[in-house]
Amino acid sequence: RVVGEPRAEMRVSELAEEMATLNEDASALDSELLQVQREMLETMRSQLNVERERNKALSAKLATQPPPKKEPKEPSTRSEMTNVLKAIFGEYAEDGALSRRRWAKVCEDLGLGRRRRDIDMAFCETRRARLQSGRATNSLDFPMFLHALDAVLARDGRGLGAPRHLSRLEIYLASPDSACLRARAAAVLLDQPKLLATCGPDMLRAAAATVDATLSAECELLAHPAVLAVVEEHFFRLERLFDDRAADSRLSIDRATALLADCWVVPTFVSYASARRLAAVLVARDAHDDGDAFRHRLLPDILLDNIPHNSDHLRLSFLLFVELLGHLALRTMSGTNPQTRVRALFDWIKRTTLDAMSRDSRRVTPPGTDFS
Repeated sequence: RVVGEPRAEMRVSELAEEMATLNEDASALDSELLQVQREMLETMRSQLNVERERNKALSAKLATQPPPKKEPKEPSTRSEMTNVLKAIFGEYAEDGALSRRRWAKVCEDLGLGRRRRDIDMAFCETRRARLQSGRATNSLDFPMFLHALDAVLARDGRGLGAPRHLSRLEIYLASPDSACLRARAAAVLLDQPKLLATCGPDMLRAAAATVDATLSAECELLAHPAVLAVVEEHFFRLERLFDDRAADSRLSIDRATALLADCWVVPTFVSYASARRLAAVLVARDAHDDGDAFRHRLLPDILLDNIPHNSDHLRLSFLLFVELLGHLALRTMSGTNPQTRVRALFDWIKRTTLDAMSRDSRRVTPPGTDFS
């Protein structure tokens, strides 16, 4: 026993030295991981800043250029006019009809009606015409909506002297005054590519401009330090999710959408088609330095769902995948500021992935539920 005590003490000292060595190695590894994380976040921040500077340069370039000459436009075809107005009607209608209050909201948003009295009189004239046909109603269906638009345009004095084969509405939609209405319709039609394809090139260009402006505004919000701090907090979990499904450190658009479906982001908060389209927009923007080519050629094709499946040049890097999640959070989650929305989506992904690993439950409680 006396001989064994020095040996035991020697063994204890050896184990203590080994533990100290392991702790030093672990500290060095943690430092390396934190350094890699900081570098990737810095790269993301620089990419967002580059996009911001690119948008500022483009805005400055457009501001210095002389305005393009306005060429006379051909009036819209009846089918295009109908689709544009159906999009507006569907955006404001409640249960397939417009109340007086919703009709006034349409006119206010689109700049129709110089006086509130003209807006109310157009509504009443349309109801009176329906009463004379033997049908009483307090709201406007789509045919009555067209009649009310024609009435309010007449009271505004628009479309005077129009040819007999063209309606007052067709003349209005072909004029520069309808820019606000077309922009609103373009925003509504973004999730309806088949209907958007029937609305003509002007509407497609308006939709592309709407998407580009939305992306630029959201990039400004995602570059905020508070949002980047939320990304840093969930960085390793998102990286593991990405690496489990990535090939050569990149994800195809379909695999990225499948990953969102595994986390129940699709279709809980956004449709499969909308998520896939947004991913394609981000990849196309990131792969082309020429902003004009992206806006005028690639973006319209993507909005019409002309996206090749599993294309080698349409794949997301990890940083682009994180940006995709950020855009989805800003568009789908509720919150008073961008970091709250991003945190809500990341927490949702955390809960769904933990649920999938434990398999204790087949359902995940939506964000905002009290777990106490």
